[in-house]
Amino acid sequence: ESCDGVDNDCDGSTDEGLGSFTCGLGVCQATVPGCGAGGIVATCSPGSTPSSRDPCGGGDQDCDGSVDEDCLPCVKVSPGGDDSDAVADDNATPFQHIQAAIDWAADPAAPPTRPQRVCVAAGAVCSGSSFATYAENLRMAEAVDVYGSYESTGWTRCAAITTAIQSSTDSGVYFPSTVAHATALDGFELRRRTSNLTVGVTVDGATNVTLNWLRIQDTPTSQTSIGVRLLSGAQAAVTNSDILGGAGTVLTVGIRAEGGSRLVVRDNCALWDAGGRCNEWCGDTSTPRDGIRGRMWPGGVGESYVVLLDDSPGALIERSSLCSTDTAVGAGIRVRGNAAGTIIRANRIGAWGGDNESHGIRLDACGGAAPWIVDNNKIHGEGGSTSALADGVHVEGDCHPVIERNVEIVGTAEGRGFEPSGVYCRPA
Repeated sequence: ESCDGVDNDCDGSTDEGLGSFTCGLGVCQATVPGCGAGGIVATCSPGSTPSSRDPCGGGDQDCDGSVDEDCLPCVKVSPGGDDSDAVADDNATPFQHIQAAIDWAADPAAPPTRPQRVCVAAGAVCSGSSFATYAENLRMAEAVDVYGSYESTGWTRCAAITTAIQSSTDSGVYFPSTVAHATALDGFELRRRTSNLTVGVTVDGATNVTLNWLRIQDTPTSQTSIGVRLLSGAQAAVTNSDILGGAGTVLTVGIRAEGGSRLVVRDNCALWDAGGRCNEWCGDTSTPRDGIRGRMWPGGVGESYVVLLDDSPGALIERSSLCSTDTAVGAGIRVRGNAAGTIIRANRIGAWGGDNESHGIRLDACGGAAPWIVDNNKIHGEGGSTSALADGVHVEGDCHPVIERNVEIVGTAEGRGFEPSGVYCRPA
């Protein structure tokens, strides 16, 4: 079915099953049917006027994806804190370790008035010199939000990301399956370990997870390097972030969703055009929400994807900047397995430098599903050599995308690709 006022699939209904569009965050979030009356693709405009601050109340009043970040009290953590003292004085003084603060907040025997938000400071004041790194292997707890980038004098939040977490496990920050109610990780730089498999955040069967204002920019030596990984039916939203897959020699992925997980990628972009589409390439600005990337350096011999949907029905990739693939085979977005209800919309997608294949969007056999690729600003594929397959949208096997109302789809440029196509389809 396409959004055109016609019953394309001859089932007696018109423009049905095309899903909805969402834009804006917090109280500014708006959702509209993807296809409006008369077969017109919807335009989504965020509602409300954001507040300058987000005090207590359980809502995101300043529309930045963070909830109650200006609300006190919270469970305090600072480099100069002491875990034993914090427990003894009921957190009148800060903890030293983030995990100790999470465990204290999540204690089932704790009084109901105990704060469920952990505030992590980098130093006494907000300044360029206040940048603290916590060497910890975090295991998140249900409904305990962990927010970084505070100062420890008045516990206000700094404007930029000032706190880092250095993991020494392959999984990075870990969300277990026991997390089922809304839980957020927000405002951190995440650093991965050097390992054959290295991941910044792992969401393993957890649901209702929010990953907001994160920066993952390191390039540890690895065979497989992933920024964010969802598996085992996980559900997570990634917003306002700057995530680099890394420099894996076999596989590099910005965000990977697999095993029936549902991924939402939204508003990882600093600039939008008049139609609400992302209007910047990754790296055009220096903001913390600079987009999602795969591999950024030539010379890779494996595969690289900005977003890899590997059996991820209901995925939404919206209003984000998705860039780069400097490996043998790569794509901005690759879809395979169950892709029912997948929507890719209002993005700016660029895949450059693949020596053998370099596609903006690549769709493999997806169980006969019809992913909706609609209203994107740009979808670009550009090869690393004249012999590379380089298509804007490349489809193979039993997958039937609906591709409509996109501003620009380009197979390649400057002779860097072999027989490029804007849209290329090949049956199994």
